[in-house]
Amino acid sequence: MRAPDIAIDLGTANTLVWVKGEGVVIQEPSVVAVGTDSQGRRRVLSVGAQAYRMLGRTPSGITAMRPIQDGVIADDSLALELLKNLVGQIRRGLWIGRPRVAVCIPARISQLVERAMISTTKAAGAGSVYLIEEPLAAAIGAGLPVAMAGASMVVDIGGGTTDIAVITLGDVAVSTSLNYAGDAMDRALIEYVRSHHDLIIGPASAERLKMKVAWAIPDPPAGTLDVRGRCALTGIPRSATITSLEAAAALTPVVERICAAVAETLAETPPELSADLLDRGIVLAGGGSLLQGLDTALRERTDLPVFRAENPHTCVVEGAGRFIEVAEYLDRRAAL
Repeated sequence: MRAPDIAIDLGTANTLVWVKGEGVVIQEPSVVAVGTDSQGRRRVLSVGAQAYRMLGRTPSGITAMRPIQDGVIADDSLALELLKNLVGQIRRGLWIGRPRVAVCIPARISQLVERAMISTTKAAGAGSVYLIEEPLAAAIGAGLPVAMAGASMVVDIGGGTTDIAVITLGDVAVSTSLNYAGDAMDRALIEYVRSHHDLIIGPASAERLKMKVAWAIPDPPAGTLDVRGRCALTGIPRSATITSLEAAAALTPVVERICAAVAETLAETPPELSADLLDRGIVLAGGGSLLQGLDTALRERTDLPVFRAENPHTCVVEGAGRFIEVAEYLDRRAAL
C-alpha cells in the first residue's frame, strides 16, 4: 500500500500521531527508558507509556528520559528511537514509498532547531517533511477560519511551552513562545508541597493535583486531595492533604506569566487585527489549557471572550493533519 500522510505533534509531555483516513492513532508519553550494556553503551529498553510508568521508579542502571525539552529535540538519538517506535506501531504491511509528514513546532524557533526536526523525522522514515507552527495547527484543528482576512488568537499550552499567536490569512502575524506551561505547573506544585508540607512528591502526583484540585484563580471552590510521597525530614513515606486554595497559590506565578505573555502579544498586534479579537476572542488549546479557571483568569486580564477548544489535547495534531491534506496550505510552504 502507498505510504499514508502522517502528522506528528512531538511534545515535551506527549507525542501524538495522526494518520490520514484514521485520525489520531497514537497518544503516548514522550519518554524513553534507557539502560547500559556491559560496555557502557546506552540501549533503549522501552518507549512511551511503558517508559512513563518508570519515571521516578527506575532501579540502578536504568533511566527514564524525556528526549523532547521545551517542545524541541534535546537528545537526537533518543528522539529518533521514539519516532521510529511510533512509526513502527502504525506501519501495517509494506509501504510503497515514504510518507509525507507534517511536524508541529513551537513558534519562533531557530533554523538550526528546525533542521534538527527535519533530519530526525527523515531518519525515522519520512519522505517530505513539512513544519507547521503549533498555534497555527491548533487554530486549524479547532476549526477557526484561519485562511480569512480576520484575526484569530490561539493560546496553546503544552507540557514544555506555551505558544501564543494571532493568525490571519493562513499564517502567523504575531507570536510569542515561553517555557512556562504544564511542566512548570507540575514543578511549582512539587516545590509548594515540599516547602509547606515537608513532603517530596513525584511528577505523577503533581499531575494529579493539577487536574483534580488546582485552579488558575485565587479564590477557587473548596476541594482537597491526599498525596503520598517521602517525608523531607525523616525519609519515611507519608501523605498530606492539599487544598484547592493551596494548589491555586502554588500556580499563581505560572498563571501570571502566561497571562502577561498573552497581554504582551495583544499589545504587539496591529490595531486592525485587534479589532477582530473583540468578537472572536481567544481560543485555548493543549493539555495545559485544561487547568480549571484559566479561561476566567485570561478573560479578567484581557477583557476578551475566552473559549476552550472542543478537543484541546488533540487539536494541534489534527490541525497538522488537515494542513498536510489541504493543497492551499501546502502551496504556501515548500516541502523541505
